[in-house]
Amino acid sequence: MNLRDFFVIMHGMCGRYTILSPLVEIRALFHINIGTSNIINLEPRYNVAPSNFVPVVYSSNKGNELISSYWGLNMPWPHSNKKTGKLINARSETLHRKAAFREAFKYRRCLIPADGYYEWSTANDRKKQPWLIHPQHEKPFALAGIWETYADADGKTFSAFAIVTTEASPSIAHIHRRMPVIVSSKNYATWLSAPTTETFSILKPYTKPILAHRVSNRVNNVRNDDKKLLSPVFQKTPAQLSLL
Repeated sequence: MNLRDFFVIMHGMCGRYTILSPLVEIRALFHINIGTSNIINLEPRYNVAPSNFVPVVYSSNKGNELISSYWGLNMPWPHSNKKTGKLINARSETLHRKAAFREAFKYRRCLIPADGYYEWSTANDRKKQPWLIHPQHEKPFALAGIWETYADADGKTFSAFAIVTTEASPSIAHIHRRMPVIVSSKNYATWLSAPTTETFSILKPYTKPILAHRVSNRVNNVRNDDKKLLSPVFQKTPAQLSLL
């Protein structure tokens, strides 16, 4: 397991998700100005991971834009000689007061299209079990995010984002205590461009029905990115195990 996987799984962050919907559907849902989008084709992604470039929705004076963006904000590593690390999540409870988030929360909010996300629970034997979670009646849906702009070694600028998290909805709290903030379609414009005082009501656990099922540990490996990752894995009962 590499360091990125360790932080995703051991610290229980929202660290993987899927984006399966066709580009035309995403453009329609988020009212994208096609002339400003830099995404022409979009292949299904079954295991989006930190450091990937993925579609993200931004608001500008040209309307809503769909831009390929990097998952992970630069941050100092505490107690380390390393210059930067990757911050993939931001807690909703501290967006307005933490120095790392305040400016982005005020001026740079975004929406991340998704069809589901993965979370890991801890079994009695301490092993991590991945689950695929998604709203029952919304596909695709939107995750709340904040973003920054950086420059690569050649001076070319690019956008990077982190996913905002909140307390888990009661129906999935047995899997993990946190979940990404899911933004309903009626609140897209508010999250993207309204004053921050109008956004706090969005930063709540999702209240509509949510579906979740166990999936294969193959999702732990970022190299696996195929449709089989979505298939349910059924846990054997003690009686079934005794017959093996």
